[in-house]
Amino acid sequence: MSTLFLSNNLGVTDAASYTVTTGTENAQFPLSNFKDNHTTKVFRSTGNTLEFTVDMGSLNTVDTFALVGSSVDGLGITACSIYLSATNDFTGAAELVVALSDAYNFGYKQFTSGSYRYMRISLTGNGSYCELSNFYIGEATEFANNGIEQSSFKYTNTDNSKISKNKYGSKFINSYNRIKVLSGAIKTMNSAEFTTLNNIYTEHGVNTPIWFMADTTEAIITDGDFIFSGYFYFNLQPTFTTRSGLLFDSTFVLEDSV
Repeated sequence: MSTLFLSNNLGVTDAASYTVTTGTENAQFPLSNFKDNHTTKVFRSTGNTLEFTVDMGSLNTVDTFALVGSSVDGLGITACSIYLSATNDFTGAAELVVALSDAYNFGYKQFTSGSYRYMRISLTGNGSYCELSNFYIGEATEFANNGIEQSSFKYTNTDNSKISKNKYGSKFINSYNRIKVLSGAIKTMNSAEFTTLNNIYTEHGVNTPIWFMADTTEAIITDGDFIFSGYFYFNLQPTFTTRSGLLFDSTFVLEDSV
């Protein structure tokens, strides 16, 4: 399974800033909400289209963009394009159309690696406004030769609805959101791969979200690039075990950020 960890989000650092270029942000749901880890805290515009510029603070190498909507209300846009530039002049910048899945509340775009400081994001909403909870811009870490071992991969979608019954067995249901949980193992890593993954584990721990895509090539199932992707926390501190020949295995569990 092709496996991407998106761990260095340059769009939400202390140095990153946002400027609306077309449209208006809703003062109750400002662009600054992107820097909040919760997917229940969103940015929202006052109209159906909006463009804003992200200043990452300095030139950085980037190759991947991703986004998620509210974990309660879902994806609040129908279209998204991004433009990248080394300066705040986007003249001639190519439009990069972001693939979106309303069903799985996720969107992404991979592109040729380049050095950029600025990104413009163009959004079209579902009707009266645009809404998003979080986005990623940065590099992807890929274990091309040691992705998740397919036999170890597990996927669950936990329904948080609360159900009670009366004495006749009638159900009374309060419907809430669902939480995605992914788990798996990456095996036979060499020392360099161990160091890369260990750095990711150390940086994020169980308290800093990480973006993750388990099936970018749809090797398992159609739409696997959306179904098995998202914005997660490590549910438990991941572990390593050693194999013969100084190779390493690692297992981890990821749970939706809410």
